[in-house]
Amino acid sequence: MPSIRGKINSRESLTAWCEKLVDFWCDNKYIQVTATDRRSLDANAAIRVCYKQIQEHREDMTAKDIERHCKLYYGVPIRRKNCKIEDYVYRRVFDGLTEEQKLKTMDCFAVTSVMSTTEATEMIDCMMQDFSFITLEP
Repeated sequence: MPSIRGKINSRESLTAWCEKLVDFWCDNKYIQVTATDRRSLDANAAIRVCYKQIQEHREDMTAKDIERHCKLYYGVPIRRKNCKIEDYVYRRVFDGLTEEQKLKTMDCFAVTSVMSTTEATEMIDCMMQDFSFITLEP
């Protein structure tokens, strides 16, 4: 079964994608389309840049500690706010855990990898508010 995939992140790429889509339809006379707001590799890279910059300023924490901290304090609240099922799961898991246990539990949860672009951007913005030294160069 033929298929095409792509990412649209500019007006130019939208125009090019529309042309490809028309050609695909002409060849196949059938299209099933799904559009998502899944975060891009750019958002993933930006989150990693934030982690790295925090670690450079927090020598008392390892890279894993920074990732756990940011997932727990920035990512989890965003996911809980946007998904009732995740809110329920986090409540059930975290009730009664110590701070250290909550942080270690972050290794078991895919928090940032399931975020939309909007959620990832919100997480980055929150980290930048709390850690004013974070800069993301274009």
